[in-house]
Parts: sequence; structure tokens; C-alpha cells
Amino acid sequence: MDVRIAQAAGNLEVAKSEGMKEAEEIRKSMEIKCEERKVKVTQMANTTVVESEAQLRAAENNSKALVATAGAENNSTAGLEVKRKYELEWQRLQILEVLAKDGRRFVTGEAGKQLLKDMVPGPSQMLKK
Repeated sequence: MDVRIAQAAGNLEVAKSEGMKEAEEIRKSMEIKCEERKVKVTQMANTTVVESEAQLRAAENNSKALVATAGAENNSTAGLEVKRKYELEWQRLQILEVLAKDGRRFVTGEAGKQLLKDMVPGPSQMLKK
């Protein structure tokens, strides 16, 4: 009987040590898996931060480009206004040239007065030149 008790006690010790060994293996494998997950999540977080910073820099650059474009458009507005006035005056003179070439016209009223004033230089127009 003592042999059986000793054998059972030995088996108990073996079972305890094997159980502890298995528990340690499970704990180690879970630690490894947790570390792998932690590394993966950290990498994803770092990637997201870098992407967000890149998007921020791109947005800042786009806003600077828009400001520069608006400034350039603002600076060119005066030049465009002068150009447009020149083009309109050129068209007006071309119309007057066609009217003068094609012979007589009968225009009355304010339109006639203005047309005659534009076609025949008066004292005020002579002073402008």
C-alpha cells in the first residue's frame, strides 16, 4: 500500500509539474501573441499618424497655392481691365470705320448725335490727344 501511495504521490508531482509546464507554455504563447498584436497596432497607429501628417502638409500646401493664385489673379485684374478697355475701343473704332466706308447713313436722335460726335473730332477730343 505504501508503494501505491508513493506512486500516487509521484504521479501527482509529475502531473503538477506537467500542468505547470503546460500553463507556462500557454502563458508564454499568449505573451508572444499579445506582443505581436501590440507591435501590429503600434505600427498601424504610426502609419496613420504619418499619413495624417502628410495629408495635413498637402492641405497646407494646397491652401498656400490657392492664396498665391488668388494674389496673382488680383494683381492681374488691373491689367485685364486695361486690356478689355483697349479691345472694346478697338471694336468701336472698327464699327465706325465700317460705317464711314459704306456710305451714307441716316441716324437721328441721341444715337445720331453720339455717332456724329464719335466720327468727327471736336475741340474736346483734340485736347485729349
